[in-house]
Amino acid sequence: MAKRYEITAEELKDLYYGKNMSLDMIAKIKQVSCSCISAAMIRNNIPRRSDGDGLRFAWEQGRHRVLKCKLDATQLDDLYNRQSMSSCQIAETLGVHSTTILGRLQNFGISRRTPKENQQLAVSSGRRKPWSKLALSHDELHDLYWNKNKTAKEIGKLYGTSENPVYRKMKLLGIPTRTTVDALKIGRQNGKYVHRVGNLAPTWKGGRTIDGSGYVLVKLQHTDKYFAMCCKRGYVREHRLIIAKILGRPLEKWEQPHHRDGNKLNNDPSNLELRIGNHGKGASLKSYEEELLKRLAELYSENEALKKSIQPDQTAGNIIGEIVANGKEIQSNNS
Repeated sequence: MAKRYEITAEELKDLYYGKNMSLDMIAKIKQVSCSCISAAMIRNNIPRRSDGDGLRFAWEQGRHRVLKCKLDATQLDDLYNRQSMSSCQIAETLGVHSTTILGRLQNFGISRRTPKENQQLAVSSGRRKPWSKLALSHDELHDLYWNKNKTAKEIGKLYGTSENPVYRKMKLLGIPTRTTVDALKIGRQNGKYVHRVGNLAPTWKGGRTIDGSGYVLVKLQHTDKYFAMCCKRGYVREHRLIIAKILGRPLEKWEQPHHRDGNKLNNDPSNLELRIGNHGKGASLKSYEEELLKRLAELYSENEALKKSIQPDQTAGNIIGEIVANGKEIQSNNS
């Protein structure tokens, strides 16, 4: 970078304007990049040449390919119109680019051929095969395409052409083409197209992604035991899948795994806790079981207390007899 300061303003002006050198030529002499010379010109307030002057100096010094195209209007008109050469053929003959020839045609006011005329000329000169030579009747083409399930590319190979002339011929004869779904079905039947999904797909990236809520999603196949837990796209949240594999069954909708540390990406089994109810607000399964056992213990103690309150000599028959007698006595008193 320090070499760009070795050139002075007077030396730069002499090389650029006095010797008509380009920035690239000056950069090669000073062994720096072209951008360094351009920056030096900006720092020293040296104006750049216009594009026209730059091209003129390049032509004079033989550094531009346009100098090789030394054609006047008469010669170019003779090659293009009388000899029916294309712009690419003329450019290849003179060793220049085809855009150079097209520019000369425009500058000399020579009218260019239409695309249709170019196509007819290419066919007549043998540089292109005419699609009209696809000598197939309506019934023959319909039989190949619909009955024998040939593709347009296969039909084109049979007659030494590409698929585009076949499609144009079908359109001309009024033969409908297949839909994309039908084409895929035929391709699968013929073994030309293999429906690769999952880890067999060429775009497979491991089947793991992160959804908008920050949870890790895992792709499952239709044959998987836990596919019932997946969404329509075939993905299931990884923490639900881990708990399901621990239990050996798919989880119900009301069973919600919870991350103990709050990190949704930490799906280690020790960090997961199964809850009953809404995620975050429901009770954990362990606390739910503890509460249930506690309630059962209370009910058992109440039952034992009720048993002790009843006298040992009182049987169920005696108790029922006393209740019936008391009821009759109450009924007689009311009457």
